[in-house]
Amino acid sequence: PKKKEQMPPSPHHIQGVFGWNMKQRRLERGLTQEQLAEKTGTSIDTIKRYESGNYDGVRLDMAQIGRASCR
Repeated sequence: PKKKEQMPPSPHHIQGVFGWNMKQRRLERGLTQEQLAEKTGTSIDTIKRYESGNYDGVRLDMAQIGRASCR
């Protein structure tokens, strides 16, 4: 069976949009959640919360993620 393509969340839910974009960038770079967590110095749980759009109260340097995702 063909894998169902994920659709981005509503643009009115900025956390979901950020998380979706972050996941897409990570996948484009061929990184696992574990590898991205290691590159950014965070936990896998933090990466999972960001990608799911469920990161209220979690603080992470966005530039740090960007740099790690682009390498």
